[in-house]
Amino acid sequence: LGGGVFLVGVVGVWAGVGGGGGGEGRALAQHVVIYTGDPPALHPAILDNVKNSFGIAIDAHRVSFVYLRARVLVEPHLYPMFTMIGQSFGGFLLSLEAALRYPPHVFIDSMGYAFGYAALRWMAGAKVGCYVHYPTISGDMLQAAAALSRPTPSSSSSSSSSSS
Repeated sequence: LGGGVFLVGVVGVWAGVGGGGGGEGRALAQHVVIYTGDPPALHPAILDNVKNSFGIAIDAHRVSFVYLRARVLVEPHLYPMFTMIGQSFGGFLLSLEAALRYPPHVFIDSMGYAFGYAALRWMAGAKVGCYVHYPTISGDMLQAAAALSRPTPSSSSSSSSSSS
């Protein structure tokens, strides 16, 4: 695309299964870039999801899909321990890949990979915004993790033994 086209990039790495991407950038852009980990066969389904979810029909000629190979780095199965930290670091690397492969003027995160915002701002010079349904780390997740680490009191602090 030429330098005179205003680009809005939207992260929707699971956009093909309704996981975000597309609808957030349509009003501002001359061209929308959807960063995804979904294969090209799912691209029409992504546009259908935007239409069905947001009531917005996007002209397919105004959309580019950029496949991000680093999507695997945000999949929870890679991190059986420290999942939130691993996914946050993976989101940072995913954002770096997006910034290097196809830097937009405005970057909208719809997946919750906040650790990558600085990379996009500094490396790509993009304005960064977000429209996040399910953040990588949320308050309820932190509370659940804290509850798991608290010791639970036993029903009785003394033990008894019987003698025969």
